[in-house]
Amino acid sequence: MIRRQAVLYRVIGSLSISIALLPPIASAQSTETDTQAPPDWIYTTRPNDTLIGIGQQYLANLQDWAQLARLNNIAQPNTIPPGLVLRIPANLLKQSPSAAKLSAMAGQVEVEEASTSDTPAVWRPAHLNQALAAGTSVRTFEQSFAQITLANGSVLNLEPKTILTLNRLSLYANGLMADSQLRVKTGNISIKDNPRKLPNQNLRVITPTAQAVVRGTEFRVGVGEQTTREETLAGAIDLAAGGAPVLVPKGTGSLTQGGASPIAPVNLLPAPPLTPPAIPLSTLPIRFNLPKLVGALAWYAEIASAAHPSAVLYNQQSRMPVLTFADLPNGDYVLRVRGISWQGLQGYDATVPFSVRAHPLAPSVLNPARNSVVPTQQLKIIWTKPEPAEAMRIQMADTADFSTILLDQIAQSSPFTPTTDLPAGKIYVRVASIAQGAQGPWGEVISWQAQPALAPVDLSQAPLRIDSAWVFIDLPAPKASERYLARWFACDDNVLHPEPWIPNLNGLFQWPRPKSGNYCLQVKRERSQDGQQSPVSERTITVLPAPQ
Repeated sequence: MIRRQAVLYRVIGSLSISIALLPPIASAQSTETDTQAPPDWIYTTRPNDTLIGIGQQYLANLQDWAQLARLNNIAQPNTIPPGLVLRIPANLLKQSPSAAKLSAMAGQVEVEEASTSDTPAVWRPAHLNQALAAGTSVRTFEQSFAQITLANGSVLNLEPKTILTLNRLSLYANGLMADSQLRVKTGNISIKDNPRKLPNQNLRVITPTAQAVVRGTEFRVGVGEQTTREETLAGAIDLAAGGAPVLVPKGTGSLTQGGASPIAPVNLLPAPPLTPPAIPLSTLPIRFNLPKLVGALAWYAEIASAAHPSAVLYNQQSRMPVLTFADLPNGDYVLRVRGISWQGLQGYDATVPFSVRAHPLAPSVLNPARNSVVPTQQLKIIWTKPEPAEAMRIQMADTADFSTILLDQIAQSSPFTPTTDLPAGKIYVRVASIAQGAQGPWGEVISWQAQPALAPVDLSQAPLRIDSAWVFIDLPAPKASERYLARWFACDDNVLHPEPWIPNLNGLFQWPRPKSGNYCLQVKRERSQDGQQSPVSERTITVLPAPQ
């Protein structure tokens, strides 16, 4: 069942803004027959004014001056005292169309012009500074924004996922009175109306579930399913639904659901005490931790370009005191955050600047593993290359602050082996991507323990003893963290099938005495901590025939 339209309208001096409750509309091309008529024009007479002269200058039909006299109880139309306030119905005035302009936009924004008998309504991509005639609809998509400027300088900011129709954009009395009527189908808009404080400027905002008269110039309207939310930032609003108006002064908000009476005004939450980041943010995703704000059950955040702070590029609502944005291009931004009360009303904004320098993204280093032990001569750095990186800059140092650089080199591909000899000890590495000649931020610092190379075994001086049954080689015992690996074979044996390596922990090697011939002994060291092995040392041993 469609709720009956309620009408509440009040002229506050020369300024009037209204939000009106109307039945839901089926399309953006609805006519004005279901909206309020324009308000009366307020005209203050000047010396030598006559009703006929006023009629000639401002009325659509000169003969309506007589009706004007009756409406304002003027008996002598040719002798009007100066300073007399006349109310002139808008339907008697000369009327001309006005237009708005799409003054800023970001992301995907579309417009749909009013249909005609020859041209059906079609959503088309919008373009900056596009003129918007009455009947035009504008919609923003996720992560998009649109700003509309009316002829009198009023600014409408459409947040992401908002649909707005410019129902009426009319000028009366040779442009001395403006009547603009907007319809918000869904989404959120913020409005700064009539910044030049011109007289007789009338702005009306229509939503499916609420009506109001606004006595101020700055407010927000949010339209959800069967809900209209209003927050007054300057001035005051008479918000009404179900025939029950509620005055919503500056610093308070109210809402109505399904056309029910609005709730009593609620104080808006103050701006949260945000602290701007001290340095450019270089890691994705971007995270902001929010301070405690009494009464805030959720948070609403907007990110805009620092160059165009009114243009919302990204928005987010969170029930946790942390905001996460998956990706932001490099640039300078402003973050606006406001708390949301349990009623769903949004408070005052806190705004902080911040910068992002996260692109091109730093690679993920796969090797060496953090805190691993790596032989200096076996070091290979392996990473995953993010797009669109073309190369990597690699730095190594022996201090975590990279005050002493051991290596600074550009690598085109992974894996990368340093061409510089690295000292033993703790080594730190960081890698940054390079794309189109620009370096991105450094990635995570990885540290590892570089072990010195193991020296080869000196077999030349090792005592050799051969008896009737065994061959002995006596080496110094290996260190506690090391062992020997050795093998013994006939030197002319097929090298495709070498003997296995036999571990040794005491340095004394022995093999059964073979028949006469030349035999090869190979020995190397192995460190148990990291598996590093020394170069292979080899010695040829000649075994003579055993005495008879």
